[in-house]
This record gives sequence, structure tokens and C-alpha cells, in this order.
Amino acid sequence: MAQRTLNITMDENLIHQLDEFCDDVGMTIDIAFRVFAKKVVNEWRIPFDIGESNEVPNDETIAAMREADEIAQKGDYRFTSAEEIFKEIGI
Repeated sequence: MAQRTLNITMDENLIHQLDEFCDDVGMTIDIAFRVFAKKVVNEWRIPFDIGESNEVPNDETIAAMREADEIAQKGDYRFTSAEEIFKEIGI
């Protein structure tokens, strides 16, 4: 199949962040865009919400997310299985 080159102009900082992400997940920016293009063509839609989102976490949710991150970093888990969690919450 014939290949064409696509030039995309983006903010340099965004490119750097995208490159770091792609490196973390084991792909290149080229591969990421090919995956995106194939998904768009196969589903005939943008595969994520591109509209404005007003889903901003409240302070309690932000605090809970930070606490979860700290617990995960320390490895100091309160429960060791799903069964223990279910028992705690009465399921």
C-alpha cells in the first residue's frame, strides 16, 4: 500500500508531553496517530469525547484520589482482597 507523509503542527510542549506518554506505553507518536486514524475510520467517529467537560472533581473526591495515590505508593493497603472489601461494606 502506498504511503503518504502527514505534517502536523502542534505546540512544542504538547509534542514533548505526547512523546513522553508514547515512550511510557512503548510506542512512537507515529504509531499513536496510526492507531487513532484506524480507530476513527473503523468506528467512523472520534473515539473520545471532544466536547467541553464540566466534570470537575469536588474537594472530597480530590482528597480521596490523593489518599489513594499515597496508599498505593506506600503499599500500605487496608484490605488484601476484594472479599475483605465486600465484607467491610456488607455485600
